[in-house]
Amino acid sequence: MRMKVIFKRLWTQDIITIDDIEIDIKQKIVKKSGIPVSLKLKEYQLLEYLLKHKSLSRTDLIDYLWGSDDISFWDNNLDVYIYSLRTKLHKDIIKTMKWYGYSIKQ
Repeated sequence: MRMKVIFKRLWTQDIITIDDIEIDIKQKIVKKSGIPVSLKLKEYQLLEYLLKHKSLSRTDLIDYLWGSDDISFWDNNLDVYIYSLRTKLHKDIIKTMKWYGYSIKQ
């Protein structure tokens, strides 16, 4: 029950702030230290999906982003998008969960 309340509160906000990163959910704008950050569509989708779910397996992320059963084909692409987000935003915003997937700093 408590998680539902936190989740509901999170998505009723227009802007989510993590350290110096601002994510405007409604306008799909991301800023770092007040400066807009240019994200590719998949990068933004990945960021938003992690924000909604807090932590996800690699399989869940690949399935959401590419809708593919061939996980081995998209596995490296996910690594590239995670690296790109860490580079553009902040290296500590997305944490690797060994043997599972990724989580996002809250």
